[in-house]
Amino acid sequence: LGAYSGFALNIVCLVRNLVFFFLKEGTRPMYAATAILTALMVGVGVLSWQGPVSLLILVALAVNTVFLSFGKPQLLRWSILGTSSAVLAYNVIVFTVGGILNEGIAIASSAVGILRFRRTAREKRSESSEM
Repeated sequence: LGAYSGFALNIVCLVRNLVFFFLKEGTRPMYAATAILTALMVGVGVLSWQGPVSLLILVALAVNTVFLSFGKPQLLRWSILGTSSAVLAYNVIVFTVGGILNEGIAIASSAVGILRFRRTAREKRSESSEM
């Protein structure tokens, strides 16, 4: 495929996901890991530079790293709509069918999660106002 930026940055994302799995949100180690991993992504993005197309995936994954560290699922879902759209554009440009399908599913999943959360929150408000 020749999508070196995507490959390299996804390796960093794999490490990020493992690190974040073991860290607690809102702690100094989480903030430090976020800063280090975001800087690592920028560095890897620069080293694997393929031209302006690399900015799509580099910025999207760096922003996604920051939003992941907040530990707020609904905020993360909203960020995924934007970041996965940028990664989807990258995947379309480098034409990776698997990547296109993956990001399409991520976007759809986030949209469903946002709508479902809104409906549930609205129902809870309705129930509490009836009491």
